[in-house]
Amino acid sequence: MKNIKWPSCGLILIILFALSCAKELPSDLAQASDFMGYISARRQLSNSLFSVGFPDGRPSEFVSFIFSSMGRAEWPPTEADIDENEAAGYKAVGLKMPPAGIAFIALSPDKRAGRQLVVRYDDSR
Repeated sequence: MKNIKWPSCGLILIILFALSCAKELPSDLAQASDFMGYISARRQLSNSLFSVGFPDGRPSEFVSFIFSSMGRAEWPPTEADIDENEAAGYKAVGLKMPPAGIAFIALSPDKRAGRQLVVRYDDSR
């Protein structure tokens, strides 16, 4: 596992570029960006099926995985899907949750999806 090229670096650079283009990001989009950074972090990926199924760990593989049924199964629920006590428990242990009302889209925007965070990759980084 020492040779894995963790995708979070390229993914986070894209998210940070998008954030730098916006003067002030609405809180739900900021939460969506934080969540994507959280699930693409080395610590999370090392505990994920991603590290088993994609030993090269390229950003393109991460995007493919995280939007697959196997990858989506690892996502925590949104705060809207659980009660206040369960949400407080997630927050107490430092787990991030995707915000309700934001669609996570791979590669290119979907005009029908409404508010969304588009996740792209850059394998060259």
